[in-house]
Amino acid sequence: MEGESSTEIGATYGAPQQQDTEARPTVACLRCRDQKLRCDRDVPSCMRCRKQRAVCKYPSPPNRRRIAQKTSEAKAAAAVAASQVNVVEHVQQPEVSIALSSRKKQRIVENDGKDEIRREHIPDPNLNHTSEDTATAELPSTEVGLLLLEIYFKRVYNATLLFHKTVAFQLYRQDGIPGYLLRAIFAHAATFLEQVDSPYEENIKIIPMPKLSEKSWSWARAASREALSYADEPTLVRIQALQVLELYYFSRGEIHRSIIHASLAYKLSQLLGYDRLHGSGALPSAYRNLQFDHEIKRRCFWASWCSILIGSQPLDSSRVCEKVMGLPLPARLGNGGLAQAIELKLGQRMGVDWTTSTESSPPSQSGLPPCSLMAELIKLLGIWTKVKAFICEPLNSSDPQRTVQLNKLTELLDREGRSLNLPLTKLQARAEVYEESPELLTSVTSVYYLSQMLLYASRVPMFSGRFAESADSRKSVQQNGEMTFQHATGFAELLKQFASEDLDITRLWPFVGYATFVAGSVFVSYRNTMQSAGSGCQSGQVPVPLSEELKTIKTTLGVLSIYWKPLRILPS
Repeated sequence: MEGESSTEIGATYGAPQQQDTEARPTVACLRCRDQKLRCDRDVPSCMRCRKQRAVCKYPSPPNRRRIAQKTSEAKAAAAVAASQVNVVEHVQQPEVSIALSSRKKQRIVENDGKDEIRREHIPDPNLNHTSEDTATAELPSTEVGLLLLEIYFKRVYNATLLFHKTVAFQLYRQDGIPGYLLRAIFAHAATFLEQVDSPYEENIKIIPMPKLSEKSWSWARAASREALSYADEPTLVRIQALQVLELYYFSRGEIHRSIIHASLAYKLSQLLGYDRLHGSGALPSAYRNLQFDHEIKRRCFWASWCSILIGSQPLDSSRVCEKVMGLPLPARLGNGGLAQAIELKLGQRMGVDWTTSTESSPPSQSGLPPCSLMAELIKLLGIWTKVKAFICEPLNSSDPQRTVQLNKLTELLDREGRSLNLPLTKLQARAEVYEESPELLTSVTSVYYLSQMLLYASRVPMFSGRFAESADSRKSVQQNGEMTFQHATGFAELLKQFASEDLDITRLWPFVGYATFVAGSVFVSYRNTMQSAGSGCQSGQVPVPLSEELKTIKTTLGVLSIYWKPLRILPS
């Protein structure tokens, strides 16, 4: 009975326009079109939807009478405008002709070129449409699309986590990526093409393209509508689109929209079991495609997990970390593509107390398997969550217990510092070890320095603004203050090296902006305290406002705040 009712619902809902059962639609149903499958276009439900017992819905046909009426009205309006204002005719004529010609393109071939999509909404040149109109959300040419894809992979940190770059480019050239995912990616990439008027313009290494950046919002809204409307039919691609949009909305300062997309992506990835793909070690070459599929799904979950950890209020760190114990961290992906299997080997997994356990290696290799930079990021974000929980604990907790917690967190961070080979004296060379960009390595390393600074600063009243705990001696406060200053200096030195090698600040992720702000605040507070105490010898080591360290910090934060609006409140 349940199956029959399901089929019946699909049949009734699939024909909202009282379609004639004898006249087959000229377009594929929405479900087949979204999955890029051939549709037999049966009514009221196609064969695929009947087999899946799914809702079958066809797009509404265009109202040709309304289109013809709008066309004639537009022509009449254009003729009147041309006769009344000859001076403006030269400027307006191209726009009118473009609008009229676009109206003739009622049948637009998308997907594999076999399913035709009729657009019901036709732009009218005499009306002021919003940026969410279908026409403004149309996809660009392949050449422009390749440019936007390259910008996205270079400037959005979790692009490496969500996708395999080579496969993504191959799928795009083969029209194998759904339109809503492309719009989401293009929307975020286009934000980096804005025309900026900033004192840091000389530090921006990307040529602005205002015509493309203007389409960013309409692309994002169109992608959101489609991804959210099919949230009850979750797929890997839809979850990926939600995560791309989550970071886009965050960059625009649309925090509520960002939270909605991030939370939904996290829940859906758990619903599909991506957090339970523990794997079984190395597989024969015949199963590499399956192994790669599982790896991408795990990475999809890890990306949503990272977003939840970064954007949420202090969480129950033990519960959050326990949920992912035993789940393989992102592997280092080898070369390859659609035609050639991509090699990878499951490596480290998180165990008790957020320490790593290592899978057994093949006989031909020895020692630890290579750890990807994305794996290092996840390990650091787990520690970062524990640091946030430690800082937010009430001060009435027993002093010995807090000391034990502090020592454990310090040990975890020190272990990660050794794994990343910090401090980085040769940024470019170390990035090559991970086969990643130095900008991405700097971004990941910023989590380490920010965690260290906040961990020690929480024990120093002049940094935390909290009264010292009863058992905190003056010597202990001084030692914690010096450690805070030491890690702030280490991060400033990393940024100086970054600037000296003429690297691209726009390719850093927004987390670096928060780390630079904290480091600058440490320098200013430390200097003021030393000067008020009359410790001239120590304050001489602190960067003065015009020093190279503070200048680099200010420049980095200034450039990042152009493209990530939530950072703009920090300099004030």
